[in-house]
Amino acid sequence: MQSDWGVEFSPWLGWAGAALAIAVTLWLVLRLFRTATVPLRGPTAKYILLCRLIVVAVLLLPLLRVSMYAIVEEQEKQPLTVLVDASRSMSLRSGPSALTRWEQAQSFISDNRERFERIARKYDIEWKSFDANLKPSTGKTGPNGRLTAIGTVIQEWRSGLSPGQPAPLLIVSDGRSNSGPDAVEEAAKLMLESRPIYTVGVGDRASNILQADASVEDLIMPLVVNNDTNFEVGASVWARGLAGVKLEATLIIDSVEVETKPFTPDSFDDRRRITFQCKPYEPGNHFVTIRIVPVPSEVSTENNELSGYIKVRAGAFKVLYVESRLRYEFTFLRRSMAKISGLDLDTMIIRGIGGTELAADPGIWRKYNLIILGDVPASLLGVRHLEAIKQRVESGGALLTLGGLATYGPGGYAESPLKEVLPFEMRDTDGQKSASTHLIPTADASQMSAFQIFGDSLKYPQLKERFVALPALSGFVEVSGVKPLATLLATSDNGSPLMATSDFGRGRVMSMTVDTTFHWAFNELEGEKDTRPAYENFWRKLILHLLGADKVQNYTVELNASSTSVTASKPVDLILSVMDKDRKPVKDAEVLVLARDAKGATVQIPMGPLGEDYVGKFAPEIEGHYVIEANALLKGAKIGSDEVRVFVFSRDRETANPDTDFATLEALAARSGGLYADWRSAEQIFLSLQDRSESYKRTTRKVSAVWAEPWPFLVALLFLTIEWVLRKKRGLP
Repeated sequence: MQSDWGVEFSPWLGWAGAALAIAVTLWLVLRLFRTATVPLRGPTAKYILLCRLIVVAVLLLPLLRVSMYAIVEEQEKQPLTVLVDASRSMSLRSGPSALTRWEQAQSFISDNRERFERIARKYDIEWKSFDANLKPSTGKTGPNGRLTAIGTVIQEWRSGLSPGQPAPLLIVSDGRSNSGPDAVEEAAKLMLESRPIYTVGVGDRASNILQADASVEDLIMPLVVNNDTNFEVGASVWARGLAGVKLEATLIIDSVEVETKPFTPDSFDDRRRITFQCKPYEPGNHFVTIRIVPVPSEVSTENNELSGYIKVRAGAFKVLYVESRLRYEFTFLRRSMAKISGLDLDTMIIRGIGGTELAADPGIWRKYNLIILGDVPASLLGVRHLEAIKQRVESGGALLTLGGLATYGPGGYAESPLKEVLPFEMRDTDGQKSASTHLIPTADASQMSAFQIFGDSLKYPQLKERFVALPALSGFVEVSGVKPLATLLATSDNGSPLMATSDFGRGRVMSMTVDTTFHWAFNELEGEKDTRPAYENFWRKLILHLLGADKVQNYTVELNASSTSVTASKPVDLILSVMDKDRKPVKDAEVLVLARDAKGATVQIPMGPLGEDYVGKFAPEIEGHYVIEANALLKGAKIGSDEVRVFVFSRDRETANPDTDFATLEALAARSGGLYADWRSAEQIFLSLQDRSESYKRTTRKVSAVWAEPWPFLVALLFLTIEWVLRKKRGLP
């Protein structure tokens, strides 16, 4: 019923402007009326003037913007919104022959159709579905939402109500909410607003669920390992409803199945850790997957595997230096190699045949990248170990042999397994030459970085002169010659072979007939004439050449990630270190880090200094494989680069955990003043809705803009007609 009404004015030019316009208009009407060419007298004149004034007043309505309003109270039904969970967890079932939760929800609706029709007389019912948000009713469309956010849905429903409008909400769900704000906190806001939540639970309580599911919950593995070490890869495995069922976990690296381990869960809810032992891998980023082979009874197989990257770095080069006695060359060479960064040096002194040093299996040689044999006769090593050294070189290792009293021909190598490996031709009759000599590089040697030891890249004549200027060496072993496929690197003053190199299998071999290069470091020369730097440079470059690391940069760039297996939008912390050859941090480097996805799209990742490193964050939003490459520049020149790889995956949070959460549904009802019921017995909910239902008064303010209505203009037209008729009766134009 109407309880109040009134008139409103909203002048177009404001009250002052409107008053001025009205005054001017009235003045013009009266003045023109008095100065008419045919004066009017009597009642007719008054009627004509009145008609004109009424027409002017009506035409001034738009100027004043006159509106009429009415306050109206109307009786309306309460709105009742029924929300049905349409997320993917509603597709789960408690057993092979049981209804899915979605089917249970539909059954609840159909079984209670009469009850819904009965309460529809008192409620304005609106049907909707939801997952992460409110949606129009899906009808018979199956559940496919990938997230459930009951708290968000309550917020959206509440925002659609009029202020102060009471309204109940009925939610049919399994209670699982894995996104959005806390639903119970949102429900608590409704208690004082007369907006209770009624909840109907579908599914079975967690203790009664018989669903079978096996999932890989977490990868447990080092993110970075060296290529010379074994490592362990494991995973946390969760098996539910599979007690007594034989399962298999498989480790896959770079699409190759490495190992499969069977296991049998011994309880309904079985959690365990499964580990695999891995042998060393080549340097690089390797894609690792642990997969549980699905069994037919599983409710979901999307969570049966988990993948990530493990980074294998080139570890320290392992070098073994073997001698039969302590001597100057051994002492100085060992000190020199100890200064080479990234070198792990072992030494061995074999003092007799069958010594304890060689009691181990010949397989010990396989772990070394470089083997150095000093003054060691072949008889001390024995055939088995010499054969093992040969196999190590053939498989990619490096071998350096030095001169001495019992090496090459004099040491019995002419008839040993290393005869095929060494670049020299040898005979038992070869002997020791005691005359001093200089080490003179050949033209071929001048092309090798290992011989450019004087700071500049010298041409052959200048390089030869600089070597001749070094202190002379004390004798050498005479050999019968150099093999045809070997390369002669240095000779004595009279042209005898002092150094030669060759390849054997996949390995590299270098042999020297001298053993007194320590003279370059151990002398009385000082200042610019000091040749110790040349000695250090010679051995450093020679060792790195044999290891294949002679092109190693003076700087090391290492990029590491906090995780290489993440879900979409989860940030990955990146740590970038830039170091010089002495492993000291370079803090003034310019760093550029780019992330590239499988389609080639790139994005730059901002990096900032933190302590001795550079740090940044990367939050990929799309699933797939990402390559993150870091480049370091110093004064505009690139000094190194490194990369890590990250695998971004999505895991269906809806089916990953099949449990229901009726406790949340009960809390929603309790905190908002509603009721909870199981879908099979929800009579109390309908009774409660019947008892609390009442129509409520909605107060509305209805406004009618008079100046915008057609009737004022009809009035103006009417009085203009009357005025015209009166004038015609008086014979006026």
